[in-house]
Amino acid sequence: MIKLKYVLGVKVKFFNMEQIQALKILIKEISANLDPDAFLFLYSLYQANKEDYKKLVAVIKKYVNATRISVISADIIKRLYERHVKTEKTKILLEEHETRKEVKKVERKIGKQELLAFLQQPIPITKKKKTERRKTPMKKKEIPKEKVTIAPKKEVLSKREIVKREYLPNEEIHEMMTNLKLRMYDSFSFLRQMKIIPKREQGEIARFKVLSTIQQYTILDKEESFHSLFLSRYNVLRDIIISRGIKPTNISELNTVSESAYVIIMPREKRRAKKSEGLIVVGDDPTGEITIYIPLNSNVGKKAERLLLDSVVAFKVRKGKGMCIAEDIIFPDVSIERRRHRAKEPIKAIFIADIHVGSKVFLEEYFRRFIKFISGKINEPRLKRVAKEIKYIFILGDLVDGVGVYPNHENELAVPNIYEQYRILSDFLDEIPNDKTITIIPGNHDASTRLLPQPPIPDTFAKPLYKLEHVQLLGNPSYVSVDGVKILLYHGYGVEKIAQQLGFDLKQPTKIMVEMIRNRHLCPTWSAVPMAPLPDDMLIIREVPDIFAMAHIHIADVRIMKGGTLLLTTGSFQGLTTWQRQLGIEPTPGIGIIVNFQTFDVAVIKTTETAVDIISC
Repeated sequence: MIKLKYVLGVKVKFFNMEQIQALKILIKEISANLDPDAFLFLYSLYQANKEDYKKLVAVIKKYVNATRISVISADIIKRLYERHVKTEKTKILLEEHETRKEVKKVERKIGKQELLAFLQQPIPITKKKKTERRKTPMKKKEIPKEKVTIAPKKEVLSKREIVKREYLPNEEIHEMMTNLKLRMYDSFSFLRQMKIIPKREQGEIARFKVLSTIQQYTILDKEESFHSLFLSRYNVLRDIIISRGIKPTNISELNTVSESAYVIIMPREKRRAKKSEGLIVVGDDPTGEITIYIPLNSNVGKKAERLLLDSVVAFKVRKGKGMCIAEDIIFPDVSIERRRHRAKEPIKAIFIADIHVGSKVFLEEYFRRFIKFISGKINEPRLKRVAKEIKYIFILGDLVDGVGVYPNHENELAVPNIYEQYRILSDFLDEIPNDKTITIIPGNHDASTRLLPQPPIPDTFAKPLYKLEHVQLLGNPSYVSVDGVKILLYHGYGVEKIAQQLGFDLKQPTKIMVEMIRNRHLCPTWSAVPMAPLPDDMLIIREVPDIFAMAHIHIADVRIMKGGTLLLTTGSFQGLTTWQRQLGIEPTPGIGIIVNFQTFDVAVIKTTETAVDIISC
């Protein structure tokens, strides 16, 4: 039996080899992922009635082609079955098949209980009969009979060995799971503490601090988990809005107020009004629900264009006929009077991302030239001086291209083994001198969970990186400080969904980052990207950073917003991909952003196959 974990890491199913083979064939046929419950339903139908099974697979193919959906749930499968395939005969056969399965489950359970009861029974010690050969009888131990029990001998294992046997897949099983497009969650990360980089100087220890990151988490597949997530978001952002001098009224108490009042809500629906030039927003707070009309030909209408679903905002409203009328919108935002922190010395750092080692369009020569520059091996005085001044390197995710990230991904890989991809990357990073600290967070192509937030890339896949003395791996997002300068590191998975919701293009990604800080959340809209239902929302921008660094779009961009926050996105070391072509993205390859933490001066480093250029901004 092979243990396969469901994507949330909570529902566990057991499949035998016959089912594994059937699942691989099925996924290849329909070109989409299946959750375990959906597969079990299809497998039951296959065993009960093969003709109806074939009909249902044909229906699923049409549905996938029409909707371009990537994951098929059990609800979708059953709905398609009910509408297009179900017959009374098949229903009876399925019920009989399920009944047989339940009987077998009961039999196995009873068998296990009987075995357990047998093992727990005390084994009496009986007196051995004398034989003629034995001259002297054995001495009888004077132990009360009822106290003597013989327990099964237990194998003593270390914690690491137990976890390794239970969770760590061998290469053969991992390859199967990759082909099935299922990911294992890093369940054994609790054995590994965050790596502390040894510093060369005593003064260096106080400079770099990890203020906030996520090392591991456990997900409970319960309704309360989702409620806790949104309640956490609402309470934190509500407090930020109140700190700006807003005195809100609960929705349940709004009828008792005769004048205009502020309500702090979480919008869950935004649509155009049918009979007028306006927007209808439906939202709620912990006490009730409210419907608000926003006239578009007003200042509040312009603010409403920046409204993101599932964010937290304050509306100033007055009563109208059947709904409330909006007079103003207050976002959590950042104060224009905020002062940014500065380092005491001219410390420099460089931000890069989206290397995508293993891709067929990985720009190896560009990256090799970058490594040569940062290592101080280019014989040009200015480049040598700048490389020596850079003490920190931040890599913002997508170090490798991964395996099975999307359908038919294997066709775009030059290195189809994720272990080998990380080994190649570590060989590159090993050339960088040890006096530079390299901080890495994962991206959506890396071997971490696809849910946000992401724990660090586990050493199971990236063991060579953990052996490098000057490398530390954090979660996505992470909040760090260097000599008092506070930096928010975020890969950026989901930024394209925010752009789509706001009607922005992706040519200037820092414009989207302004909206993320305006809403004080990295990706508020539920379903834009997969999110983990944690008790506390880790994607809230609780404290406005001095530097907000992001990647993912493969376009370099720099901007300073109100409050002095420096926004930057990096280029990439990957050529044009199919995904970028579909979104109309023109990447800026070979570009890294250099920042002086004392002056906040910015320079752009651009590498090609044959040259390295530095441009001051």
